[in-house]
Amino acid sequence: MVINLVHTVRYILLVFVVASLLLSCSKDESMKEPDKQLEWIYSISADVVQSFLTMAGQAETASLIKYPVDIYRFEYPMVYRAQQITASGIIGVPQTTTASFPVLCFQHGTLVTKTEAPSLSINTPQNLTIAGLAGAGYILLIPDLIGFGAADDFFHPYLVKQSNVQAVDAMLEAVRNLPSGSFGNVSVNDSLFLTGYSQGGWLTLALLEHLEQNNALPWNIIATACGAGPYNPELVLDYVLNSETYLKPFFLPYVMLSFIEDGTIYGNMDKYFKEPYATRIPVLYDGIKTGNEIDAALTTNPHDLFTAEMFNYKSNPGFQEITASFEKNRVLAWNTGAHILFIHGANDVYIPQMLSDSIYNDFIDAGALNVEYEIIAGADHYSAAAPTIGKTFAWFDSFRSLRLLVEK
Repeated sequence: MVINLVHTVRYILLVFVVASLLLSCSKDESMKEPDKQLEWIYSISADVVQSFLTMAGQAETASLIKYPVDIYRFEYPMVYRAQQITASGIIGVPQTTTASFPVLCFQHGTLVTKTEAPSLSINTPQNLTIAGLAGAGYILLIPDLIGFGAADDFFHPYLVKQSNVQAVDAMLEAVRNLPSGSFGNVSVNDSLFLTGYSQGGWLTLALLEHLEQNNALPWNIIATACGAGPYNPELVLDYVLNSETYLKPFFLPYVMLSFIEDGTIYGNMDKYFKEPYATRIPVLYDGIKTGNEIDAALTTNPHDLFTAEMFNYKSNPGFQEITASFEKNRVLAWNTGAHILFIHGANDVYIPQMLSDSIYNDFIDAGALNVEYEIIAGADHYSAAAPTIGKTFAWFDSFRSLRLLVEK
């Protein structure tokens, strides 16, 4: 894989800034030690967040940052597989005098390594920057999701819609139920923004669907931005099966393993994958190996990775559970008045642009009137991520300008 020199230099600069930040942001010993549920980690100045964003090429977004940010690690209860578990995430809170801010819930992209959980890797430039965006005037949440953080005893239910939606919904509810004064004089109001990228784009749309249909909490959903999501995972599988090469082969075995764990498909790996990969796959996803390490142990040739039967799975009676599983976990368009923005890189070869084309057109056909779509020219799956965040926050800020949202 060719490494972009500009991105490398920016990353080195960011790491230097992070190191400086951590040396200067040790805990104030005079502060009361918080309980385990809500643990203050440290503060980030507005200048640092602005520097991160500027070095990432997002100067316009940097101009939106008004406040320093307190970052917390947060644990909360939820029900998973009929048992009570503890899940976790991080919260970014603007530092200011008495104010009430909207919640912005950010759904992260695909993770495989347990240490990548946002609550465990908050010191990375990426997570610090995202959490620091709370400085634009949001209570910003980043759920770890099941399989990571406090819930790392479980295998992550990758692209299993209900389980992931439940994890985010439970964090939203838990934050609303925090005692008054948990964030000093800063409080949460009922306005809600939703966004995410890649797996997080898919989850964001699924969460919006859930909240609109089952919203027991008084959220006023202002806007939802979804970046490069696999809204219909079956289209991704079909795209891969019809490709000569696919450079991120770890995605689809991850889906199949999680569907097996969820009980929606069944059979041994050799039903879906050729040897030696069928034997390797369950061992590769151990929570320690990175996505790149798993890719290196697989093959980029779909015909060498998948069994011959998989190429005809739609017409093969023995594989109908695959179609049913994808149908269960895709997000369908519906007639909604919600403000939704889809964003996708034009050169994305991991989650192709046709996924966003399809879901956008489906919403239009369903009668949705407030759905927008923006394509980032020349951007692939990774290079589109930073501009997607920039476009998202500029779009969110426009709702404040329209006085649809007012900080109280």
